[in-house]
Amino acid sequence: MGKSEELEILLETEINSAEGLCFIEHWLNCHKIHAINNKNFTLANAFYKENSDHSGSCIFVKQGLMTKELNSLNEHGKEKSFGLSVIELVRYAIIVICICRNPDGKIDTFFNKLEMIYAETNSET
Repeated sequence: MGKSEELEILLETEINSAEGLCFIEHWLNCHKIHAINNKNFTLANAFYKENSDHSGSCIFVKQGLMTKELNSLNEHGKEKSFGLSVIELVRYAIIVICICRNPDGKIDTFFNKLEMIYAETNSET
């Protein structure tokens, strides 16, 4: 069974009370992640590698839950070092950040990006 099928089954059966779900290492490319169709959850944001099916991060939210993309933060995502998905849950005024660090990436790049995101999210509150 592939990752997309596993994810669809999980979204359908296991997690009915959750408002949002974050996944890292989903291993899905653009086409596969956007093809996931679920009656309970919708894809709110995803980071995937353009040239590979490996790694990645994504955020699913309960159908009907209002979200806002935070493009200024999402732009910090960088292939081969920092997989980043970010949304705001409007109803709760909460920023949700899902990060995947590539083990082959430079650790100092990862922490620099993390510090920038922390600073930006704190300046918005």
